[in-house]
Amino acid sequence: MFIARISRGRTIKEVILYSLTGPLIFAIVWFSVFGGAAIQMENQAQLLWKAGQELYNDPSYFQAGQGSNKAHTFSGVSEIYTKHMLVLLFNVTGSRTTTLYKDRFESRK
Repeated sequence: MFIARISRGRTIKEVILYSLTGPLIFAIVWFSVFGGAAIQMENQAQLLWKAGQELYNDPSYFQAGQGSNKAHTFSGVSEIYTKHMLVLLFNVTGSRTTTLYKDRFESRK
């Protein structure tokens, strides 16, 4: 219903072309930027492990935050909160869409 409203007056070719190319370009840019950053971070972490092994005979010497469990606890709490919020959002969106379609079809009678 929503796609039909915004697609009114356009050809099928235009709708498919624009609905596929926009997200595709965005995904390519997103994964290029953040994927490159992740690879760079991984390479730096390997260099730190090697430096810790060579300098202090302990590869985990340069790891930050390993002595504190507060960061791990907060991470777990935020993960649970995020999962609950996503489930809630999914259910609210689904029920809202179902109600919208039901009202739309029943108003045609």
